[in-house]
Amino acid sequence: MVSVNIDTIDELLPEIESCIKQADFIALDTEFSGLNIGSGSRESRFDQAHHRYSRFRQNVREASLLQFGLACFTRLPKAVPDHGDNLDQQRTYKVTCFNIVLAPADTGLKDFRTKNFVSEWSAMRFLKNHGFDLNEVIERGVPNLSIAELEHLAVKLRRGICALKDAEFSSEALRMAETDAQSVESIIDSANGSFEPQQLRGLRSPPIALHCVLREMFPRIWTTPLSWNSMQFQFVNANQRAAFENNDRSVEEWFLKQSSLGGKIFAQIIQEKKILVGFQLLQDLMFLVDTFYGPIPEDYADFKAIIREVFPNLYDGKVITQAVSRMENINGFGHFDAPSLEELFSTMKSAKTTGVFQYGPKFEQDDRHDHYDTENKAHEAAYDAYMAGVVFLNTIFVLNASKVAEIRNRTLQAAARTLPASGRQREATLHTLPPLLLLRTEMDFAALDEYRGLLYLHIAADKTMNVFGEDEQAVRSKAWVRLVSGNEMVPVCKSQVLAVFLQACVYEHHIVSQEEIIIACPSQERATKVAEYANNFLGVKASVFDSCTMRKLDEHRVIKSKRSYSKMIFWASLCVLVGVGFRKLSGRIW
Repeated sequence: MVSVNIDTIDELLPEIESCIKQADFIALDTEFSGLNIGSGSRESRFDQAHHRYSRFRQNVREASLLQFGLACFTRLPKAVPDHGDNLDQQRTYKVTCFNIVLAPADTGLKDFRTKNFVSEWSAMRFLKNHGFDLNEVIERGVPNLSIAELEHLAVKLRRGICALKDAEFSSEALRMAETDAQSVESIIDSANGSFEPQQLRGLRSPPIALHCVLREMFPRIWTTPLSWNSMQFQFVNANQRAAFENNDRSVEEWFLKQSSLGGKIFAQIIQEKKILVGFQLLQDLMFLVDTFYGPIPEDYADFKAIIREVFPNLYDGKVITQAVSRMENINGFGHFDAPSLEELFSTMKSAKTTGVFQYGPKFEQDDRHDHYDTENKAHEAAYDAYMAGVVFLNTIFVLNASKVAEIRNRTLQAAARTLPASGRQREATLHTLPPLLLLRTEMDFAALDEYRGLLYLHIAADKTMNVFGEDEQAVRSKAWVRLVSGNEMVPVCKSQVLAVFLQACVYEHHIVSQEEIIIACPSQERATKVAEYANNFLGVKASVFDSCTMRKLDEHRVIKSKRSYSKMIFWASLCVLVGVGFRKLSGRIW
């Protein structure tokens, strides 16, 4: 991959923007510091899409985005076939992968407090075991502010950093800046009348705070930035100093530019409206919105509206491959049975299991990451993005090849009507198509239109989050058991017999109230048996229902609560009006 960090992003940004502009589609992946940070962030089988979003949101607000991987897939111009031998060259994609290492930009200002680094030990060990280097994030991560933060900061710096007050900086930023300032003081003392510009390197304090402190401490100098940890200063007289304060905004402009470089990549993706591909994309998108766009909204509908606006051509490879795994005519050999991205990719690329994929699209790696063809770099964000793109294209290939097989079958059936039964051919599948037909199969992206905007939800009441419409209910969530207390029974939550049963039961349960508990079962058959057992032996009333019923119950509770609240407001307002009228009447009487 092409490593993008604080030292290389200025040079690589034009290339990244050009690759995004030219790409037929873009695959992405991210790596972050934890999966379940924050209370209540763990997944539940009872989660509807908006519940899962709320859980993930807690994690996104606490954890940090560490890597942002991009893989730009560009179809090469069609080559002229040489006697039919080079047909596979007509579906070759040039792949360029960028691994962007990210860190929050530290302004030192109280209004822009840098996010605390919070992580899970298990997540960091996992990343470390797969070659992740946290030191690179700390030392060379691309400093970044979101669009919302940049707009706020631009307003704050409009009058220049000399107008900022010490009280606007954090005490830690001021302490670090004053420590760095000691080296400037020693240089000034040893200048011996020399007025040559001086450079300082290896600085540790936030740049805005450092430049502000130095200009305040030393009226005879003026500072300009060189990099995040280096600067230059020159000696000036009073008139020069006044002119610089009024006209020189080099620090302000430099900081805003440097803090927006990561966001420019995000903005370019939005602007181009390219097809965007990933695998189990939901948390990736949430981290990208929170990091580059602005604080991730609390309201689920607002988040969906943002995604609709910025990523209108979105595809989650997990949703697509899971659907294809159920198509017997395509998945007859189990290529799509693998649950993880790494396993799917390996199945499609391995010489032992490649099958029809050997006639699928080909990939030409950029020289800077040609080792991707021979080495497994799983859980490096750029490599995971590359795998997601390969799986995406291979899925398009088999769906289109299956259509070719269907057309071939219809043609053979029409011709077979004139032949005796013994002369008729068996129906073909894509796995029995001649190699020449497979090589000529077009890569029509329209084969995936029905999956646009669907995001995978792992073991939840809803199967997918639909960015463009209603979320789809999962089949497994139609097998829930509801336990309620009878008129004269002990409340279910206080039943000792039921407590023992729930402790031994392997299925997840949810306490709705003292009178109601729900159990999530893996199938309708199992739910029926659990309900029958509960009715006969546990002294409760049990019934089988699905999450749609749960939605209706929740909606009924919300409506009932709103009505109660409205009534309360009405009576409170009436009491106030009556009280005011009484006081006025009393005043007239007395």
